Amino acid sequence: GSVRIFLLPPGCELGTVIVHPLTSSIQSVYPNPATGVTTITYSTVENTKVNLTVCDALGRIVRSLVNTMQQPGTYTASFDTDALMNGMYFVEMREGNFAQTRELLMMR
Repeated sequence: GSVRIFLLPPGCELGTVIVHPLTSSIQSVYPNPATGVTTITYSTVENTKVNLTVCDALGRIVRSLVNTMQQPGTYTASFDTDALMNGMYFVEMREGNFAQTRELLMMR
């Protein structure tokens, strides 16, 4: 494993545990299969522009959820899936040279 050393932010006392993920990632897409509101939990490890989209099976963007600069941390993005047809969709996260895709199944 790797070891990462962090300076404590102002206001944190010695003994405070601060957990940072080692890599950016889409951590969860819930519920999946989706009905109604779906929440995507993701993390970023750099101060960078994050782009989070939902694409259909042909690669067309059907929702742009995040397109902004973000500090390192864990975030959530929720969206209403009611306008989506049944089928397979893909949640894609892009950050610099990093990209990850997770499946999202839409079923009613």
